[in-house]
Amino acid sequence: MSYSTLSFISSLKEVPAYDKNLSICLSANGFSFSITSTKNELLTLAEIGFEGQPSMADAIMMVKQVFADKNIVLLGFHKAQLVINADYYTWIPESLYQTGNDRQYLTAVCDIPKVH
Repeated sequence: MSYSTLSFISSLKEVPAYDKNLSICLSANGFSFSITSTKNELLTLAEIGFEGQPSMADAIMMVKQVFADKNIVLLGFHKAQLVINADYYTWIPESLYQTGNDRQYLTAVCDIPKVH
């Protein structure tokens, strides 16, 4: 699995990790991310494209790979957000998950025919 950098802008300003916020928006064909200071200064903005449609596990590995390649350490951020914008995945908070309702959760993101 490989990726391509569609755009990448980064400031040279030095800001400690605890004064940075990370936001990642994951989609079926790639992801974008931004790093801002806690004072709302844009430090890094990027858009990354995936080849093909990776599984969720592969997509997460690609995110880690991009950050490693760009020398961005994923520790110590003041705040981190992950947004998933794709019809292929859904996340259910553990506190709301009920065993046996899998079909109900999945129908929110795709059409599942009933099997008798």
